Order: sequence, then C-alpha cells, then structure tokens
Amino acid sequence: MSDREVVEALLAAEPSATQLRVDRDGRTWLSEHVYARCRTDPECRHVLAQFVEQERSLYDAARLPSDPFFTARVLRALPEVPSGVALSPGRRLAILACFHMLAGLAGYVAVWSSAPERVLAWLEGAAWLADTGAELGGVWMLMAAVLLGTFAIVLPKPHTPLA
Repeated sequence: MSDREVVEALLAAEPSATQLRVDRDGRTWLSEHVYARCRTDPECRHVLAQFVEQERSLYDAARLPSDPFFTARVLRALPEVPSGVALSPGRRLAILACFHMLAGLAGYVAVWSSAPERVLAWLEGAAWLADTGAELGGVWMLMAAVLLGTFAIVLPKPHTPLA
C-alpha cells in the first residue's frame, strides 16, 4: 500500500472531530489494513499525524465565532474609488439595459435549446399566442425585450442621481 493509497483511505474515512480528539492513532476509525500499515511504517505514521492535525485545525477553525462586521471593516479599509466618474447616468443605464436584454436572451436560448418540445408546449398553451402560432414565440419575446430595453433607456429614473 503506497502513501497515496493511505491518504485516500484517510480521506475516505471521514472521522468526526470527537474521533480525532479521542483516537489520534485511528484505531477506531481506520480500517484494520490501513491502521496496521500506519503502525509499522514511520512515513505512513507521519502522514496520519499530519492528517489528524490538519483535520483538527479545520474543525477548530469552523468553531471560531463569526465576525458580523468583518466585511464592513474591509470595505472601510479600501481606498475610496469614485463610482460612475466616466459614465453619465443615461449611458450607465443603457449599458445595464443592454446586458439585461442579453441575459434574458441567453436564458431564453438556454431554455429553448435544452427542451424545445416543452417550450413549444408552453407556447402553444398560451392564450395570447393562439392566433399567431407557437413558432412566433421567439419573435414576440425578442420584441418584448427590445421594447422593455428601450423604455429602460428612454424613461428617466428618479432614483438614478444626475451627474
């Protein structure tokens, strides 16, 4: 049994924190073959000791209390970067609208390509497509996306600060 196989056996054992604290040698949580190898081979014993130490440190690190203000301190420590300096609010809105339309189109293409018969069934069941047919569903989606994108660009947004 090579050291690599010992490491794989250690990873497969998945001992709990209690088992690692009580039985550092692996007598209770290792298979007999791996345990015998770790007792006789000093290199495997070193691999086992290193594994136990790393796993215990991971368990101990997971028990540390979380700091709810860590992100706030990190953000305060960052240098102040003026946002939107190079873009006017209208241009920023146009870019966001274009990428939202692209994301919607990508989602539509992904759904269409994964199960076209299911999408056709959905489109055929829609009452507002009954007159035009299911094959025009993509055209309607594209027209709706362009219309919404145009509204997003043209209409003023009261929450967007003017430069």
